[in-house]
Amino acid sequence: MDLDTPFNKKESDVDSEQLLINLEKLEASLKKRDPDFPKLSKLIHSDLSSKPELAHILTPEQVRTYVSAASSFTQVQIVQESARKKTAAKVTEIGLDDL
Repeated sequence: MDLDTPFNKKESDVDSEQLLINLEKLEASLKKRDPDFPKLSKLIHSDLSSKPELAHILTPEQVRTYVSAASSFTQVQIVQESARKKTAAKVTEIGLDDL
């Protein structure tokens, strides 16, 4: 008999469930512009730092939510690198005088 109780769950299952719950709270907090979102962001950061394997369960949308909260909290802007223009190498002609 497989009962879904806290006693039968692995620690990693509980951690992953709590992480996902905190991410949902963080998303709602960001939408409401709740001033307490830095606390949730720090909590999620500490969870991911202590158990990096939890990062693998996150969807791209959840990662975007976390990065958005972290960048809002730290007031850091993440931008794409500007496109660099390719320059052609100058070709010089070699003559007999160069040898």
